[in-house]
Amino acid sequence: ANLCISCHQSRPLDMPDVTAPTDSIDVTSSRFGPHHGPQGPLFAGTSGYEVGSGYTNSSHTNMLDNSCVECHMAEAYGIQAGGHVMSMTYEYHGSDAVWQAGCSDCHTDEAALETKIEATKLEIETLLDSLGVLLKAEGIMSSSGSAVPGTYTNELAGAMFNFKFIEEDRSGGIHNYKYAKKLL
Repeated sequence: ANLCISCHQSRPLDMPDVTAPTDSIDVTSSRFGPHHGPQGPLFAGTSGYEVGSGYTNSSHTNMLDNSCVECHMAEAYGIQAGGHVMSMTYEYHGSDAVWQAGCSDCHTDEAALETKIEATKLEIETLLDSLGVLLKAEGIMSSSGSAVPGTYTNELAGAMFNFKFIEEDRSGGIHNYKYAKKLL
């Protein structure tokens, strides 16, 4: 897992200062926010723009001994998922299905797990959509979802940072649902 996390970092160029929310920060690039692979920090429950308290981690963070490897490299499903392919989904009759081999030790009911995955992803996607609407209304996010260069409060830039942090993780909250939800 350390090998995975060494690359899957957020690598933010400029992090808004949470201790001075009304101070300003210059957003100088449309690529403001975390790098495209922030799975490691999200999984660990770190590196988001945290306002207030009450941040907790999902059980995935605390219960998996070898984090990434336990799920992404679980028993292979041919050459479509798991194993060295590392994919968590595979094509099944024309649609994507979740490969649950790495989940079955804790989640014994496949149907219940599928329902939980869909509900989690829907909730995080709904929160992302709502935050995106607000960020666009504030002028910090373009219609394409990129940052709009300019000077913004740390708080507004922090909200944009969190949007990108969760969006770029691409797990729909599965990596650390509680932390992702609280950030959004």
